[in-house]
Amino acid sequence: MRSGCARVTERVTERVPVLVPAENLALARKLAPAHIAVSGYDLGPNGVGARLIRQAGLRNARQHFAQRWRFALDTPLSMVTALWIAPEAQFSPAEAELLLERLPALRSVYWQRTGLDSLPVDQFHARNIRVQNSRGLTSRWVTEAIVACILADVKGLTQCSRGGAPPLARFTRTLDRTQVAIVGAGLIGCETARLCTALGMRVTGLVRAPERADRGATDFAEMRQSSEDLVRTARDVDYLVLAVPLTNETRGMVNQSVLDALGPRGTLINLARPGLVDQPALLQSLDRRTLGAAFVSRLEGRRLSVEWHARQTRSLYLTHDREAHVEEKVMRAAEQFFAMLAESSVSPDT
Repeated sequence: MRSGCARVTERVTERVPVLVPAENLALARKLAPAHIAVSGYDLGPNGVGARLIRQAGLRNARQHFAQRWRFALDTPLSMVTALWIAPEAQFSPAEAELLLERLPALRSVYWQRTGLDSLPVDQFHARNIRVQNSRGLTSRWVTEAIVACILADVKGLTQCSRGGAPPLARFTRTLDRTQVAIVGAGLIGCETARLCTALGMRVTGLVRAPERADRGATDFAEMRQSSEDLVRTARDVDYLVLAVPLTNETRGMVNQSVLDALGPRGTLINLARPGLVDQPALLQSLDRRTLGAAFVSRLEGRRLSVEWHARQTRSLYLTHDREAHVEEKVMRAAEQFFAMLAESSVSPDT
C-alpha cells in the first residue's frame, strides 16, 4: 500500500492535458503553468463538399471528422480536460458530437471569438462543459476601428486620392455637430460611446430590453429601446453603429426601413456580424445613393461575389476584420485561455 506522502507526490507530478490549435502550440507550451500538458490539433478545411457529406449521415460524418481533425498528442484524447477552439473553426452539431465522444473528460472550452452564434453551445452545456468566448479580447481594438471609421468619414478621408486632381467631395463635418447612435450597451458599445463623447460627439444608445435601458447611462447622452425607436433614431443621426451579437431577434434588424431613415447623409457602421443587416437592401441603397456610406467588416456570400460587390458598390468600405488583426492577439488569447483554466480550477487536485 502506498504511503500518503507517495500519493501526494504522484498528484503533484501528474499533468493535466489540454488541447490547443497547432499554430498556437509553441506559444501555449511556453506560457502554460507547470501542471498543464499542452497538445495540439490541426483543423482541415471545411468546404461545401464536406458539408454535404456530413449532412448525408453519421458514417460519412465520421469519415469527414477523421480526415479533418488531426491530433498531435502527448496524452490520450480521453484525458483532455480543456479545449481551445480556433476562431476560424466552423463545425456542425454532428461534428461537435463526434468531438465530444473523443473527449469524455472535457470540462472547459475556450472559443476564440466574440459571441457564441457559430458554436453548438447546447451540446457542450448538456455535458456540463463550461464554454467561454473571447469576450473583451478584441473589444478595445474593434472600438478603435469604429471610431476610426467615423473620423475618416467625418473628415472626408475616404474621398482622398493618391495624386492628380483632387476629387469632388461633399463638405466635411465637425465632431461637435456629429450625432451617433449605437445599438448595444455591452463592452464595445459603451467603450465606443465613451470615446465618441470624449471627442465631442453626441451619442444615443439603443438597447433591446427595457430593463437594460439604464446600463451605461454615463456613456450615452440618451438611451432608447432599439425595437421601438431604431427607425426614428436613424432619422436623427449621422452614424448608426451596430454593437450587438447575432441572435434570432437581431438578425436583419437593419432593414430597408432603417436604411431609408439613415438616408443619403447617414452612414452605417457594422463591424459585428454581417447577418445583422439585410445585405441586398444595403447594396441596393448604396447603388441608388439613398444611403450615404457603409463600413462593414465583411459581406456574406462566396468570395468572388463579395469581391465583385466590393468593387462595384459605391461608398462601401470593407475592413476584412482588420480591426482584430493585431500582432499580440494570439498572445492575449493564450493568456485568456489559461486564465479560464485557473478560474475553472483545472489542476491535478480537482
